[in-house]
Amino acid sequence: MASVPALATGERVVRVLSALLLVFVACAALSACIQHLTYADTGAAPGGTGQIIIKFRDAGVDPSGPHFLSELSRDAGATLVYVRPMSGGAHVLRQGNPSDGAELDRIIERLGKRRDVEYVEPDRRMRHMTGTMQ
Repeated sequence: MASVPALATGERVVRVLSALLLVFVACAALSACIQHLTYADTGAAPGGTGQIIIKFRDAGVDPSGPHFLSELSRDAGATLVYVRPMSGGAHVLRQGNPSDGAELDRIIERLGKRRDVEYVEPDRRMRHMTGTMQ
């Protein structure tokens, strides 16, 4: 049986570090691909969903109704689709035809001018931040 020469400690370190670097590069590339696939079809910018959160001053307003949704769409200058209610009385809407973040910003600006709107903002994915705030 042939004996395999043992690697010197320095060679082992170089091989381990090379392997770790390769894994790191592969993970970074995979992450970039996944992010591209996630947002490519939605028209949303990274971190965004292409949706908006809107809350009305009157809690009794039902934006899921076709007449009211049509009025909102007219004021927004784009077709809006009701997605779901949220806790706290807010609602989630999305564009009927996804577009870029600039168009979503224009829609938010237009809806924010309505007197019955308490607030309107983009629906963004929120991430928990670790650490302490100072």
